[in-house]
Amino acid sequence: MLSNTTFPRSRRLLKRLDFMRVLKSGKRVSDSQLSFAILANDQGHARLGLAIAKRGVPHAVDRNAIKRQVREAFRLHSDLPAVDIVALTRRSTQVDDLKKIRNSADTLFGRIIQHQRRVST
Repeated sequence: MLSNTTFPRSRRLLKRLDFMRVLKSGKRVSDSQLSFAILANDQGHARLGLAIAKRGVPHAVDRNAIKRQVREAFRLHSDLPAVDIVALTRRSTQVDDLKKIRNSADTLFGRIIQHQRRVST
């Protein structure tokens, strides 16, 4: 069934104002590959926005591959709290190893979940 493998509009950050709000007011969680800006929302579920800069990743093929890896990690972490997340690449992002990017995204999503569990208990 396709419903579990899609990235529906309700799970995406779509508006420029939403991106700006998260980037301006959100907390940062980072590692060597990716940086996430995170801000609580009132939607009842997590939403993801991708801001992969052409300056840091000049080739569209590479930017799209990074986006696919982050989206897939987001999809698999269905227990994320109700937050808006904007994913950004860092200058040290290594595009030649997509496993590192995927592991980075998994780690950062895991840190968000752990933080939420500590706060809620």
